[in-house]
Amino acid sequence: MIKIGIRINPDFSMDSDSGVPSKFGIDIEQVEALELMLGACTSVRVSGIHIHIKSQVLNFEKLGRYYLKCFDIAKRISKLPNTSVEYINFGSGIGAVYDASLDAPVDLVRLSNMLDGMILENQNTLGARLYIETGRFVTCNAGTFYTRIVDIKHSKGKKYLIVQHGMNGFLRPALANLLQKNAGGADLPGQEPLYTSNHAFSFEVLNNASTREFVTIVGNLCTALDVLGENVEVKAAEIGDLIAVSNAGSYAYSLSPLMFSSHGLPSQFIRRVDGKIE
Repeated sequence: MIKIGIRINPDFSMDSDSGVPSKFGIDIEQVEALELMLGACTSVRVSGIHIHIKSQVLNFEKLGRYYLKCFDIAKRISKLPNTSVEYINFGSGIGAVYDASLDAPVDLVRLSNMLDGMILENQNTLGARLYIETGRFVTCNAGTFYTRIVDIKHSKGKKYLIVQHGMNGFLRPALANLLQKNAGGADLPGQEPLYTSNHAFSFEVLNNASTREFVTIVGNLCTALDVLGENVEVKAAEIGDLIAVSNAGSYAYSLSPLMFSSHGLPSQFIRRVDGKIE
């Protein structure tokens, strides 16, 4: 007997009761064909389902309704032949706060209260393990990208801080800057994991300067797109200072074009609770 999990594309979205086309999963409307297939495949058993339609959600009511609808699908799938839903992966994990001035964290207490009935019903019926992909929720704010200023340039009234690793160390701020410029500064909808918002990252020069200035922070790659932040306010900087970029705990190293121009790779470190660096 081979156990498999199946991904379902539901007949709803995070924002409405209508489904959307997707390259992922089996459309729930095809459940009758799935039933015939499972009836014929006696050596295959479905042991769980996975659903994922949107990430970076901060509204607890949207998440709660989504989880409840996913549980209804699990109950429907559990009635198919050669099926025993041992786990439900709800996907679409809880969003992270990128900008505290614009976003509020998910109200986990109220979300939990919304799901009390579902959890009790699951205990009395399916007995499935319930998984929520925490993803960026537990890692995003915990990570910081550090890069050193290797040169400073003044050009036509503009000051550039040129750093050792720009988009080849942390791509996402460069993407945010590129999209913002092409959109004329307008706020754009998130396109995770590449783009969250125009305000997803903050920049800090790590020195003791008492004055501040507006600068453009760029990498040293041979492309004009290698811009981490444009006209950002930081402490007055000198060559050799470190710059810290926030919210680098998710989709930082893994998405960046690390081998661009064959520069040396950035390093990754973990600081433990006791202060030990690994």
